[in-house]
Amino acid sequence: MQKGLLIFGALFLCLGIGVRALDLSSYGYEVLGTHNENGLTFYDAKDASGLSFAVASAAPLTEDNIQVVRIILSTFEHWKYLKVSRIRIVFSVNNHADILVIPTSFDYKGVDLSTYMPSGMQFSYDGYLGYDFRMYKDNLFMRLEGQVFGETDFANRLLDAVNNPVLYVQTNSPEYLLKQIGGLETKVEDLTVIVDALRKQLNVMSHGLVSLNNRGFFGTIFPVDTKAVDRVVALKTQNPSMTPAQVAAELAKEGIKISDNAIRMVFGVYFDAF
Repeated sequence: MQKGLLIFGALFLCLGIGVRALDLSSYGYEVLGTHNENGLTFYDAKDASGLSFAVASAAPLTEDNIQVVRIILSTFEHWKYLKVSRIRIVFSVNNHADILVIPTSFDYKGVDLSTYMPSGMQFSYDGYLGYDFRMYKDNLFMRLEGQVFGETDFANRLLDAVNNPVLYVQTNSPEYLLKQIGGLETKVEDLTVIVDALRKQLNVMSHGLVSLNNRGFFGTIFPVDTKAVDRVVALKTQNPSMTPAQVAAELAKEGIKISDNAIRMVFGVYFDAF
């Protein structure tokens, strides 16, 4: 009894495959074979013009599915600029179709658009033909999505992206820009830390240089108070026209002690004013 059921099941499976293949062939398509991909069985076929395509569905192909296949193939066959290498069609619920088109070429206004499509073109059909795929130019990935209103309109949009990828990204890919901005902000923060560290290091070196040049008659080095140096720098920065004598007078009012020679050294080291 069990052996008989196994034989019957095998015959039923073969008949099921035959029905699917027969559905395609009865519409004039030549079925070349099958292959499995991601758990789906694809039926490889070609139409009367020789266009190769593969079709799969989680459920048995229906009359509506076949009609959509006909619409898809007819659409791309009548395009003037696009030359198709192969088409893959996968049906899901409610007769929705996901379509992958691998072009041989897409020559439009002297540009082969197909060279900028690393993964082909992804379309969908749900009563109308839509597209959603990426192109690559000048180290930029551009996402193109929308509804197809004809080959010329579609080709013009692709050409605009290829001719000016930066502008296309700026006007059509805000999510990409947000990522780029976030990356730049991180770089700016990193650079700010580096600049602050360099500024502190430069300040220490400048203070040392002022002290090194603040020598007495016999060459004795008289260290200069760093707070006094900072105040001289601040006064000169706030009022670039101030002279060493004016700075000295202001520091005297504030009770900050620093020699006239040290003030001249600060002017020379920090402001190149000797």
